[in-house]
Amino acid sequence: MKILFILRTPIIGGVEQVVFKLAEEMTLKGHNAEILFLYQPHVSSEVFKTNIKHHQNTGSLLFNFFNNIKLIKKFDLVHNHTFGLSAIYVWIVSLISSSPLLTTLHSSFNLTPIPLYHNFKAGNRLFLLYKYLDRGFNFLGKKVVVVAPYIKTIMANSINIREQKLEVICNAVSKPKSTPPEITNRNKNIIFLGRLSEEKNVDLIIKAWAEAKSKLNDNTWRLLICGDGNQRTYLEQLAGELNVSEQTFFMGYTHNIYDVLIHSQIAISASEYEGLPLSVLEYLNANVCCIASDIEAHQFLEINKWGVLVEPKDVLGYRDAIVKLVNDEELRQQLSHESQKLMGNFSVDTFVTKHELLYHSLLKV
Repeated sequence: MKILFILRTPIIGGVEQVVFKLAEEMTLKGHNAEILFLYQPHVSSEVFKTNIKHHQNTGSLLFNFFNNIKLIKKFDLVHNHTFGLSAIYVWIVSLISSSPLLTTLHSSFNLTPIPLYHNFKAGNRLFLLYKYLDRGFNFLGKKVVVVAPYIKTIMANSINIREQKLEVICNAVSKPKSTPPEITNRNKNIIFLGRLSEEKNVDLIIKAWAEAKSKLNDNTWRLLICGDGNQRTYLEQLAGELNVSEQTFFMGYTHNIYDVLIHSQIAISASEYEGLPLSVLEYLNANVCCIASDIEAHQFLEINKWGVLVEPKDVLGYRDAIVKLVNDEELRQQLSHESQKLMGNFSVDTFVTKHELLYHSLLKV
């Protein structure tokens, strides 16, 4: 079986991490898996290093149009992981090349289960375009993969994708190579992992951290921010303005996140919306306690059992959660042990097997 995965760029990110892992595992199973990057990476962006064969467009999409058609014709199916106008481009190219197409939607995109025409604020013109293009022209492909059950409900109700077309395959991450140490034997670190962009609300985390500092029983705790993005300069300035620069460390991209997680006791996420966040799965696998926004993605991951859920954008709620966990060693131990019971729910083997079965079913149609 020959599968071509489509990504925007080869930069480090959650979607890219999922696709690279899937391509590598499919190759190990004897399939021919390759990747097409539609755009060149930004000069300042770090890129993944992989042995998977990949193709890189140079110049505009229009300039590469016929070359991409020629490339896609060599594959049994095309698995698109892009969004927006890029997805429309992929649909047109796959249509001309007569290649079966499927699409993965990696996020809820802040939509709700309410139909767009009843609550236009829940979506935008792009989602209305998705709705009518897919209904009339099947532009998302024969199947649409979503990364969590609640996203299936949202897509079925909000933009009216037929339920039989939607397939739930939960994201997965590899586990640490060794058993993480007992949580209280780790350094006194609170960690955020992710893209430094507006919807992640990292500024809220820094504000809550500044509010919490004076209420902690132990002032040796540190906040580690792992990741990069267009808000990094603003966030570094904010930490300085709030006088927490000496206790806040911007780590940049971390290639092996478990090297940092096994030295951390608390993890934190303040996302406005998510799909099935890889960072939180990594928190789970590393048995850290978690503080997270009370959104559907975090509810699905049962963070209430191994951490604390906080109302989105509630700075004081995050402050109180930080103080609660930092000042209560016994609670951190208890929540860490609870996370160990949930670790097996998102295995890479299940993730890959479900994709392989889906690919075979599409080729039989």
